[in-house]
Amino acid sequence: MIVAYEPFSTNLNHVPVNSEFLNIIADRFPDKKIVFYGEKTHMENVRKNVGADNVVFKDIKIIEPSQDRVGSVLNEKRNVQFISSLENEKIELLVVLNSHPHNMYFVKKYVKENIPVLFIIHGNIEELKRKKHIYQLGYWIKPAFGYKKHRKNKRYLVLGDSIRTNLLQYIDYIRDETVAVPHPYTLYVNTGERKRNNSNEITMGMIGSFSSEKRSNQIFVLEKKIKESGVKNIKYLLVGSGDSQDFPKDTTVRFIGDGKNKLSENDYNNGIEMLDFILFFWPKDSYQMTASGALCDAIVHNKPIISIRNDYLTWVFNEVGDLGFLCEDIDEMADTVCRISRGGLQEQIQSFNPNFQKAREFFSRANVARIMDEKSVWMI
Repeated sequence: MIVAYEPFSTNLNHVPVNSEFLNIIADRFPDKKIVFYGEKTHMENVRKNVGADNVVFKDIKIIEPSQDRVGSVLNEKRNVQFISSLENEKIELLVVLNSHPHNMYFVKKYVKENIPVLFIIHGNIEELKRKKHIYQLGYWIKPAFGYKKHRKNKRYLVLGDSIRTNLLQYIDYIRDETVAVPHPYTLYVNTGERKRNNSNEITMGMIGSFSSEKRSNQIFVLEKKIKESGVKNIKYLLVGSGDSQDFPKDTTVRFIGDGKNKLSENDYNNGIEMLDFILFFWPKDSYQMTASGALCDAIVHNKPIISIRNDYLTWVFNEVGDLGFLCEDIDEMADTVCRISRGGLQEQIQSFNPNFQKAREFFSRANVARIMDEKSVWMI
């Protein structure tokens, strides 16, 4: 029996990536029983994307850290103890789909050392860069990796070569146990037509969640710079959720939906289809140890991006070719938008098309599964 465990995600969070990893595991081990433990609504959303007969879904209590930080940690301890105590069938492999410091500690403490463990690491390791206090997540990342560091039968899986390179600058002794693969993603197929009211109008926008950490408010700075340049044919949309209370009174930026609640998968995909270009304002030093699901959405929908350059995007562009424009600052982004609005850069934009196909293949389930096999991730 293989156990796949999602310790934190609820509802639609991490559904695409967890679905893909479950499909990869099920395809790789068709004769083994795979049991997925996760929060009930998350589990039901993942189930829609997993068609394998050998996957069994079981819900488990999840307490989100945002609701009760201490309660979440204690609940995680109970969950790991429960999984480690399963005796009806032998656990041949434990896959932790979303590894945080405290569940890494609990898994290493309570799961028998003869059971191989694959820790899938997401963006929380970005906290290694920040000033840390004992009550903050980042404080415990190094101790979590260091705890029982000589334990055999464990691997750390990160979602990009650039992430692995940056992580090893902080924790070098996990080099031989750390494997990088592309961020697997569900390939959405659009069946509708994109409607444009004005052939001269260009729609640009942001997708996903909007926050100060992602510098989402820079869209208003960009809007102002473009307006000052005399450009009038740009429409701005936000496809996702955030807070509209701080919108400038004179902005034309608008949400798809009410902006407060997370969009359904269908509404989210339809919203992306309304865009001609996707904007990212992440700081240059961001996404050093984080993969981007929003970039995968842009790739799936064949939407060129206009973004501030960072390590992760640079790595992806080096792997598959340019998927848009990487800019040094907001002024270069504004200049790029203005040139596009006046009919410029069309040859360059057309050159992106074959790269999107390469990117879809690069992030595909088949390619990720191939790399996992080549790098001996499974340990069984």
